Amino acid sequence: MRKFLKSLSNAVDGLITTTKTQRNFVIHIIIAVIVIIFSIIFGLNTEETLWIVASILIVLMTELLNTSIENLVDLIEPQFRDKAKIAKDASAAMVLIASFLAVFIGCIIFCEKIFGLKLHESLLCAIIIIVIFLLSGRLSGGVSK
Repeated sequence: MRKFLKSLSNAVDGLITTTKTQRNFVIHIIIAVIVIIFSIIFGLNTEETLWIVASILIVLMTELLNTSIENLVDLIEPQFRDKAKIAKDASAAMVLIASFLAVFIGCIIFCEKIFGLKLHESLLCAIIIIVIFLLSGRLSGGVSK
């Protein structure tokens, strides 16, 4: 039982440290809270709630994995190296893709609830949101070459 409690304590420490040091993790938590509030307001059914919670947890898990990978790369290779950059960029891309999944799920569920849109209209809405997001990152210089 002691080993389990120690493992649990370490996991909580990891969440606290990540929350204190990773701005994006905090942003994801804030968005998750807002989405959960919307889920309650719009009275999502069990299946919709499960999809929303799963997508939130996937984004948070990939953000934790990204943080782990970035810190491990920095520990192993403190100097700039192309291979280290590739590892970090791929890790960040994992979070981006998980976020796109969450946007698709959110649009499918909430666009129907809020605007009465059909599935194909909700998917189009999600694609537009993602394209705008990607273009805004590209135009602001957020995407490096």
